[in-house]
Amino acid sequence: MTKTIELTTIGDEPLTQTLPLASAAGELLTVATLRAAAAALLASENEQNFLLRYTDSDGDEVTIAHDGDVKELANYMADEKLDSVTVSVATQQPAGRRAASAVQTQLRGLVTAMSKLTTAKPKQPTPANAMNLLVASLQTMDVAEDSEELAAVKQQLLDVLEDEEFKKAVEELCASEEFQDLAGVMVTAIYAEDAQAIEETVMARFDELLVFAQRLVARCPTLKPTMINVVKSCMSGLQQRRG
Repeated sequence: MTKTIELTTIGDEPLTQTLPLASAAGELLTVATLRAAAAALLASENEQNFLLRYTDSDGDEVTIAHDGDVKELANYMADEKLDSVTVSVATQQPAGRRAASAVQTQLRGLVTAMSKLTTAKPKQPTPANAMNLLVASLQTMDVAEDSEELAAVKQQLLDVLEDEEFKKAVEELCASEEFQDLAGVMVTAIYAEDAQAIEETVMARFDELLVFAQRLVARCPTLKPTMINVVKSCMSGLQQRRG
């Protein structure tokens, strides 16, 4: 039986289109083809204005941004013996702008903490040094006494950033061809201590950052629960700001 992808828009009246996962010759569907079909479904003039996601058997949302992600989806369907998977087409606007404003306060606090560091900042802007800078900044960041949830998220984030397995995975991924450019841009923004630059970078490279996070979770299974908790807390904060 031919395995298929069910592209589905999100909304009161969702639209659906069925696509074969692979051609008759066995060639997997490309991301370019998938995004073109999704754009047609949305009647969108901007094919970069949405995310493609599916939910795996663990209940985690997985983003499809590269051809390698389609291959992972094919492997997942084979492992789970699935004939079809629903891939949601989630538009980013105006969510993108709203998300930027929602994280602005947190970023300003982090940058302020960076500017008040008494220890010397590592001279060489590398991913490892950038993580050390983030850890030092988070440690000096004040959290309101009545904000137990934010304090818990801060501690969870510190636990992840200080984990040796996590550090090793970040360095390896940043050195890979897939994420070299993304790593360079993020490290530069962090070292610049510029909240606006960090915000703009996060929003402009959001798809890639999601894929990067997925790779980290796959490489650090012991940290998966903590990492997912941090992400869910951040997303919950964004949803509250939207309301």
